[in-house]
Amino acid sequence: MTAYPLVVLVLFVVVLLNKMSDQGDPVESTPNECWKGTIIYYSPDDSTLFVEKRVGLGFTLNFGNR
Repeated sequence: MTAYPLVVLVLFVVVLLNKMSDQGDPVESTPNECWKGTIIYYSPDDSTLFVEKRVGLGFTLNFGNR
């Protein structure tokens, strides 16, 4: 009878951890078609001026943005 709260707690933690780890794939904000040679980003349909670099740290210009 004393093990019942412990079993409920363990089941709750297992379900909670399962929900937290099942977030799916992150949404790609810069499609592969817009990258030219992995360093130049060109997308006239994207209104952002700076986008995160595909390789390394930092940002790069959207050369398709006026």
